[in-house]
Amino acid sequence: MSDDELGPGLAIPSHKLGDFLATALPAMESLLPEQKALVRLATTYINLSERPYLDTRLLSIMQVWEFFSMAWVEKPTLPADLLCLRSRIKRLLRDWRQDHSSRDPDGFWGSRLVSALDWHSLHLQVEEFASIWNVDLQRLGVDLTLLRRVRNSVVHTGRLPEAPSVDEESRVNLLRNARYALRLVLLQLLGYRGLVMVSENGWKAIKKMDEALSGKYGAV
Repeated sequence: MSDDELGPGLAIPSHKLGDFLATALPAMESLLPEQKALVRLATTYINLSERPYLDTRLLSIMQVWEFFSMAWVEKPTLPADLLCLRSRIKRLLRDWRQDHSSRDPDGFWGSRLVSALDWHSLHLQVEEFASIWNVDLQRLGVDLTLLRRVRNSVVHTGRLPEAPSVDEESRVNLLRNARYALRLVLLQLLGYRGLVMVSENGWKAIKKMDEALSGKYGAV
């Protein structure tokens, strides 16, 4: 959120910092202690997402979306078809363990199979959290499925996914858009709805919050 060497630059024009502090300070005081800690952590992660490596930068931003969503939105129930799938997987695992009782003694493999369905719930949580602040992720160019795919690849392989559909430009745009949407959420969470920084035809511009949320302008 800062305009120093660590971060992506100002989220709001400098002459509006007083207005931001006037709303942000009391807003922070009204949050629960764990929510305050998440706001501070989010600011750190946003600053760290500016450099140096694209894989860790994307991971940082997705992690912020995840922990914010889990803290502010109750985990949704899976739809009927996925609940049915979960039930069948659990039944199959019980039968498999009877035939192979010495395998997977701590239940790690089985838990991974079942927890794979949790992505759908988390996806819904992130979308609902964004919608609380009138942030339409699709309108702002945030491909949540791709962002999650990149996140998983970095966590499990230490590398970005290798595919023609996920080229360097797509990854950079994904980072910018996801971070931009996140900053708009964070500003509003802290009570600010004034002027913000956007990109207009490749140049930094100042627009009202509602204009920034419209998706007409690019990410900064």
